[in-house]
Amino acid sequence: MNLHSHVMAWNYAALQLNSVGKFVVRPREKVSGYRLPAGAFLYVSCGRAKVRIDDTEFEADRDFVCHAGRDSILHIAQASQIFEYYLIGYQAIDADPCSGQPSPLRWPGDPFKEQYGFMPRTAIPLRQKVEQMHRQWQRAGTLEQFHAKALFHQFVYEVLGELLEAGRAAETTDLVNLAVRHIGAHYAEPLTLESLASTLNCTGRQLQRLFKAKLLIGPIEYLIQLRMDKAKALLRQTDVPLKQIAEAVGYEDGYHFSRMFKKHAGVSPGLYREQDRSAAGERRRHFPSRPSRNAIAAPEPQGYSNFGSSLGKHRVIPHLRGELVLTRKPIRIAVLDYQYIDHLAALGEVPVGSVIGTSDNSAFPAYLADRLSDVKVLGTKEMPDLEAIIASKPDLIICTRFQEELYDRLSMIAPTLMFDRNEDWRFTLLKIGRIVGKTREARRLIDRYRKKLEKLQAALASHLAGKTVALVRPRDRIIRLHTTAHRTAELLYRDLGLAAPGMTVGAGNTSLPISLETLPNLHADHLFVLEDDSNLQLAEEFRSTPIWRELEAVRGNRVYTANTTLWVGYYGPIAIGRVLDEVAKALLRPAT
Repeated sequence: MNLHSHVMAWNYAALQLNSVGKFVVRPREKVSGYRLPAGAFLYVSCGRAKVRIDDTEFEADRDFVCHAGRDSILHIAQASQIFEYYLIGYQAIDADPCSGQPSPLRWPGDPFKEQYGFMPRTAIPLRQKVEQMHRQWQRAGTLEQFHAKALFHQFVYEVLGELLEAGRAAETTDLVNLAVRHIGAHYAEPLTLESLASTLNCTGRQLQRLFKAKLLIGPIEYLIQLRMDKAKALLRQTDVPLKQIAEAVGYEDGYHFSRMFKKHAGVSPGLYREQDRSAAGERRRHFPSRPSRNAIAAPEPQGYSNFGSSLGKHRVIPHLRGELVLTRKPIRIAVLDYQYIDHLAALGEVPVGSVIGTSDNSAFPAYLADRLSDVKVLGTKEMPDLEAIIASKPDLIICTRFQEELYDRLSMIAPTLMFDRNEDWRFTLLKIGRIVGKTREARRLIDRYRKKLEKLQAALASHLAGKTVALVRPRDRIIRLHTTAHRTAELLYRDLGLAAPGMTVGAGNTSLPISLETLPNLHADHLFVLEDDSNLQLAEEFRSTPIWRELEAVRGNRVYTANTTLWVGYYGPIAIGRVLDEVAKALLRPAT
């Protein structure tokens, strides 16, 4: 649901209150197949039952609110006790701003047909409005019904307020979580409130406010605390000089680090280390700490001494299995997820070997083929070829959770990093930039993307005016609908601000399997269809069916094919930039 468009639609509409009824369903009774004659809100005043509107089912308890459009089919069943509810019927019409005459509502996406339900955070205002509205409606006088209509406006205001508040809470949680993840991955880099805000596409003031609301401290205070915790661990576990520890946790100036540490720990770093050793002297004598690959001075992997030119200082790379400390720039990088090819290529680097995808017949995509002629194929991400990896003689391996069971064996071949393959590509690019000593280049690429994004956002907002866009992929005899949780769909809905069909919102999974028969219920104004060598025949079968030909997007010539590998597999700056170009070409073309 596009909340901004939703509120705008209610704001511009003239509302007619048609009915306010109170109904009771007793245990073993049910409401079956009631077709709503108009748009309606259902408000539960007592009891619990299953409420189904068309194919959407809710567990409805006291104070639950749901909305459905005209001609929706209402079912109520499995009432555990007496189940009481109010049904408020209404009609929304557009008032022409020039003539003042009513006209049928034609808001993009038609929010008055949206199906949704929620438990209000503050139920009392809604309950009071509904009860008072019902009393006034029952009196049947003209003035009383006018009062009921006024109360309906207030009720809708409360509902929209609840929806907006829930949306803000979700955005707040997402933004703070993204910030925490980014700080955790880049605490050793020079971070400021402004650079954090720029990375997350928000203002410094907004980020500060959201952080304090959720974590009770600001983002910079959180960063400092994390750095101090990391420094304490290094002081306890290693013998490295204080200057190197300062650099490892983001301080180029050892004096500044010592002052900050003493402020937070109450003692200097040197005294902290001495006190810790006094408390664990016996353990220290028997097991002396020394630099290790997971501490501050990683030794070169046994058997591979050519680790490239010096980086000038150690680089601490956080990953899903801890931290890896690089003493030199890796030259021969093996990647076990092909998206990292795109990241490296964008930074002017080429891996020594990579796994390949299975969707297309070609090993690597055409847009990168000229750069990858010498890259060795290392199997697939699902089944990496360990012998090929060993033969490529890597000095660094980058893998994901797909290879979690192989992690120990990979680590015996070369130092191995495990990344989250669904992490925002910008965060991954900064990590890889740090690995190869090109953090500035990575930031420039992200800044270039941001500027390109802003221009396209403005153009699409003006051109589409809230029309919905969906992303589907024919596969395994069904259709996979990519939800707003999918990383590529996030590009469409979060980065570009496009309106998402209701079916794509709120799902926990990144995709939903739907049948061809269900596809018309998507009601997408624009449809991107992902195709590749593995599903061309199935996609063609679907296109030949009457159901497909009657889709709104098909009839309006608003269906666009896109390559699965480019849009989903190569999740890096070059691929994402090409996806933006394809979106612009498809959605900004003149209407036909």
